[in-house]
Amino acid sequence: MNPQKNQGEETSPLFRDLQAEVSSESAPLLQFMLRHAGIIAGVVILFLLVLAGTGIWRWYSGGKNEDARQELARVSMTMQGQERLKALAALADKAPSDVRLSVLLAWAQSALESGDAAVAAEVYAKAAKLDADSALGLAAALGEAGSLLKAGKNAEALTLLQGLEARLPGENRSVQLRQMLAEAAAMAGEKDLAAKTYQALAQEVGGQAVDNAAVARTCSLIFLGVKPQMMAGVLADLAPVLAARTDRFVLASMAAGLDGQAIQGLAGGKYPVICLMPNTPVAVGAGVVQYYGVDTTQEELDAFQALMAPAGLVDPIEPHLLPAASGVSGCGPAFCALFIEALADGGVACGLPRAKALAYAAQMVEGTAKLMMEKGLHPGQLKDGVCSPGGTTIQGVRVLEERGFRAAAMDAVIATFEKNKELAK
Repeated sequence: MNPQKNQGEETSPLFRDLQAEVSSESAPLLQFMLRHAGIIAGVVILFLLVLAGTGIWRWYSGGKNEDARQELARVSMTMQGQERLKALAALADKAPSDVRLSVLLAWAQSALESGDAAVAAEVYAKAAKLDADSALGLAAALGEAGSLLKAGKNAEALTLLQGLEARLPGENRSVQLRQMLAEAAAMAGEKDLAAKTYQALAQEVGGQAVDNAAVARTCSLIFLGVKPQMMAGVLADLAPVLAARTDRFVLASMAAGLDGQAIQGLAGGKYPVICLMPNTPVAVGAGVVQYYGVDTTQEELDAFQALMAPAGLVDPIEPHLLPAASGVSGCGPAFCALFIEALADGGVACGLPRAKALAYAAQMVEGTAKLMMEKGLHPGQLKDGVCSPGGTTIQGVRVLEERGFRAAAMDAVIATFEKNKELAK
């Protein structure tokens, strides 16, 4: 194209009209932009600074969260007793909000392990207030109630549990909550409330509400479903009733740290005893129950296994192995739930809605366990089957290894084992 030729040509009337129309319409906008160019430039710069500041803050806060998590892991794994309590208290004061709940829960549990139930109750209360409507918030509130009961503050525990029951929707009122409410009512001297709560709970689960003495007097298999620290008091009341019986019966205890001989001693006789350790998934028929017998017949053990079969895997075990088994399958659901929650939190951080992230993580854990058991695969085979060379999964595995995932899981089981030995003293 020849520019000189174009310059010499006359513009068409249609083009001149369009040019005039566009110029007349855009002139006011151009004039406005020119008149307020400084303000517009300032707004644009401010907008860019806000974007940059947001990114910097996210980077900064993410780093602070990670530092706090690593410090929590270090304190939990390397410190004991009062040293750990002081370190966790200091960490709770400076931890970012996203990590503070985990720090408070660890602090409360450590206080309980150190025998300071009053401090544990205070810390659990702080944790419950941080996220009152979440599952962790409810767990913290239940921990507060349990700590108050251990501290002998029965009336306060009862008031707290009654408030929880009134606040939560019906479908969220767990059996554990109502059982604790009944126990708190009984310990606070509110016998009518305790009886009413136990009766309602029995109707819900298809049982029959009777008092302990009636059970001890008539049943051939007596489940002692109380906490270890409550066992001596319960059996002290039942010992005369058991001693008066002339027929054979079996005591079944699920109290951690108390072996069969200890139960016999507390009950006041060498009665047949079955010690068992169920986990919470028995509620949906997918649990694990280990057991052993002391002074029991094989027929009694077989009948017990048949009775418990709908709960899931029911497995006989040597007595000295029960504390270790408890650390794996008895405490394991809490560890697994923590893992599922952490996976879901990661998904939420990457943009997934929380409900979907939780559903995906839970189904993944269930499916992985089912695949491993049905195919008879070693966990390492499953892991290798997902990790493609140079792929995404192996990078995630690398980070887990760097952060001590295996060691933390192993140490968690060992910690529960050591605690069981302490309870047995």
